[in-house]
Amino acid sequence: MSELQQTEPQGTERQESGRPVGVLATTAAALLGGAGAAWVIGGVFGGGLARLTAIGGAVLGALIAWASYRTSRPALMQLLAVPAALVAGSLLVLPDSGGDLGELPGFVRDAFEQGGLSTPPIAFDPGWRVIVVVLCTVVVVTGVALAVEFAMPRLALAVPLVVIVGGMLVQPSTGETVTAVVALVFVLAGLGVSYGVRLSQEGVGGGRFEVRRLARGAVVVAVLGAGVAGLSQVGFLYPAGDDDDSFPPQRPGTPPPSDAAVVFEVSEPDGTDHIWRTGVLDVYSVDENAWLTPPYDPDRFVPLPESGAVPGDDGPSPDDAEEAVITVVAGGGRELPVSGDVATLSGVSAQYDPRTQTFQSTGRIADGTEYTVASVAVDRDTLAEAPPSTSEELSEFLAAPEIPALVEQLLLTAPPEADGQYERLQFARTALYENVVAAGSGEPVDVSAERAQDIIVQPGTKASPYEITAADALLARWLGVPSRIGYGYYTEGREPNAEGVVEVRPEDGATWLETYHEGIGWVPQPRSPEQAPPPVEAAPEAERPEVTASEDRALLVYVPTRVQTVRLAYEFVGYWVLVIVPWVLALVLAWVWYPAVLKVLRRGKRRRWAAARGLRERIAVAYADLRDVANDFGIGHPTLTPIQFLDTLRPDREHRELAWLTTRALWGDLARDLRIEDAELAEDLARSVRRRLARAQPLPLRVLAGISRQSLRDPYTREIPNLWPRRRRGPLTAIGSALRGLLRRPATLRAAVVVGLAFFTLGGCSSVVIESGPPDPQRAVQPVVPETVAEFALLRSPSAEQAFTGLADQSLVTDGRVYEIYQGSQRQALLQIAWFKSGIEDRDEAKRQMLASIETGEFVFSRIGEERAYVKEAADANVVVWFAPGDTYYQLVVTRKDLPVEALERILKGLLAYQRGDVHEIVNVREAPPQPDPRLGSPG
Repeated sequence: MSELQQTEPQGTERQESGRPVGVLATTAAALLGGAGAAWVIGGVFGGGLARLTAIGGAVLGALIAWASYRTSRPALMQLLAVPAALVAGSLLVLPDSGGDLGELPGFVRDAFEQGGLSTPPIAFDPGWRVIVVVLCTVVVVTGVALAVEFAMPRLALAVPLVVIVGGMLVQPSTGETVTAVVALVFVLAGLGVSYGVRLSQEGVGGGRFEVRRLARGAVVVAVLGAGVAGLSQVGFLYPAGDDDDSFPPQRPGTPPPSDAAVVFEVSEPDGTDHIWRTGVLDVYSVDENAWLTPPYDPDRFVPLPESGAVPGDDGPSPDDAEEAVITVVAGGGRELPVSGDVATLSGVSAQYDPRTQTFQSTGRIADGTEYTVASVAVDRDTLAEAPPSTSEELSEFLAAPEIPALVEQLLLTAPPEADGQYERLQFARTALYENVVAAGSGEPVDVSAERAQDIIVQPGTKASPYEITAADALLARWLGVPSRIGYGYYTEGREPNAEGVVEVRPEDGATWLETYHEGIGWVPQPRSPEQAPPPVEAAPEAERPEVTASEDRALLVYVPTRVQTVRLAYEFVGYWVLVIVPWVLALVLAWVWYPAVLKVLRRGKRRRWAAARGLRERIAVAYADLRDVANDFGIGHPTLTPIQFLDTLRPDREHRELAWLTTRALWGDLARDLRIEDAELAEDLARSVRRRLARAQPLPLRVLAGISRQSLRDPYTREIPNLWPRRRRGPLTAIGSALRGLLRRPATLRAAVVVGLAFFTLGGCSSVVIESGPPDPQRAVQPVVPETVAEFALLRSPSAEQAFTGLADQSLVTDGRVYEIYQGSQRQALLQIAWFKSGIEDRDEAKRQMLASIETGEFVFSRIGEERAYVKEAADANVVVWFAPGDTYYQLVVTRKDLPVEALERILKGLLAYQRGDVHEIVNVREAPPQPDPRLGSPG
């Protein structure tokens, strides 16, 4: 049955003909435009599978859009287009997920995180397949919905055109001409079809006319496409662009910390290389003094054959290779860890980069992926016999700054037996690793020629593992040996577990030198410094870093001071806004939507009221519900009679029958002879007309009608229940009217503003002053501090304690102690102990101000072992505060952000256990000294 629609007022004209839009032809126009958009979207990716997938998504969208208008609720079915596209996209990734659809969110997340749209073409990973299908489906469905809703067939191409324009901005230069021509053909074809829909609306032409028109349009489109393709060849429309699609070399970023305990597992025979390469840095920028990543070029990757043999003439022979089986435990990326000189890689679909000798999987690596790597180890004698490389292609791997004088002097001191290039390199590397001392983390930093000279020739120079490798690679280039930095994992010394498997963990991450040798290729040459870092206990105090904000932002000394705080009005307002806004939003939503709830309650009350009175009342209630719904939609007026109301809607048999039945039952000949069948018929007719009237309205109008108060304030009749109170003027109403009248006067309004500002700036302020008396060291309890806790050493820092002395007058504490906590040669944390002054009136307020002044955010009440503490995660540090019983003193530990939580817990548990006198296995002392009783304030 057709839906009811409101008749148009006289004197207005429709932009389109009164005939409805042809859904099938409009869908065809949207499909053609969507196919153009799909062609452009697919061009961003490499290969033809992307375009085929995108066009499939457009076809799916066209089918959903066309089928939606074959149902009674097209809007609902169109909303289901996204779930349907997700289902279709998930079917495309089933082969990569191993049948586990739980991997789908990970695929999509990886696609967004890896990016690459700025340098197309990009790999058509499984996540992109889902995104492309959903996008193309939504484009077509949205185009059809717009065209049908507004009766404008040309709107079917609006959304596809936007996608086409945006997609052309990120097209690869090698195929942008063909992409533009094909997209133009699709758009012109879609315009031709949409124009035919417009003509059919106006009643122009017929079947033969339409066929001739489409044939002529096809010829025009073909001529225009050929013309555009021809002009593009002479550079008129599409000037020749740079064919280089590679990423330029970039600075290496710091990898994010891994949450995985084990990254992958290796089952390898004895003697297999312990190097597992995932990438290299082979470009040195003299201007930036930095090692950079190699340029990324997607055309450089070579698919591995089914045999897994690595392509290339100088690759190692598989006959001499030893195999290792790798099982990925924590997948998600694409890089495949491989050993040094790979002969074959099998068990996973991968591609090979001849420049970097790295491997990537063609899709996202799932957890549990297993593959086999066969590699060949190269001995020292073979490297020594290799002749120097003379290939010009390797000249870029010799780029380096001018050799420093001290390094050049070192090379001149090489013994006579070091006559070959390889022997001279090993002599210089021996000097480097004998002089340098490893210290710090392995984060990538700039390494200039001067810094490399210090690392190579100055004994005792401290350098991070990355700096050592960077200097090592520069040293090789100064000797004329092509070199680069390899990075990945190094598992030498790692014992296999009971199953004979070596577990590779994030802490096994490493960098090493790789050199090129003629006839052999790139060979990793890992090496470790021969000098261990000096023990912490022997480190001179003058060499320890000062604890100041300028030198070490992560580790600061916090001194609580006596302050006078003024809380202005905006602080109160800000606090109460955070408290009240959720409730205000809830009240606003309730105020907006309660008319809808009230109408439902009203309908139920009316039916019960009518059922208790008789048939005439049932008919009146049924018809009144219809008229109230029309009133909310703004159709008609409550004063119109049922017969007059017929003229406001298009002719409808059920509506006419209901109007006459209501009129005769309430005011005519049926009033005295009503039967129950009449009441049931009136209710059925009213329900049908009411529902079809609502369906004919757009969805936004339905929502507005649902929350409208119009039918509540001005119902069709007040003779039946309405549940909306009539206004009555009472005392509160009079007071409100008087206040509104006063506020309308400008003078009164200005006075109210002045009073409010005065209240918030003066009366809204509060002062909090903490008075403290003179220092009373006799009451201070001295907590003892061990020399070592687990692998951490605690050294007192008098220089850092000067912060308490400098703020003695304003401080809330008598004095403080600061201990630096070292792990090896790396300072990881500060322990700060301070005693509150006697005479503080409100210690709780003092504690609150102290906690509030440390960094930003809120402390979280937590428990360290058996002790209660306050914990806060700041931007670049973690802070833990423990207050002694009676709040006589506190202990504060501030650690670096990268210190694991487990290590922090070991420090705190061991420290507090030692101070309690408990025997604790992680405190490296035999016996704890007697402890004072903090409750008594004197030795126990």
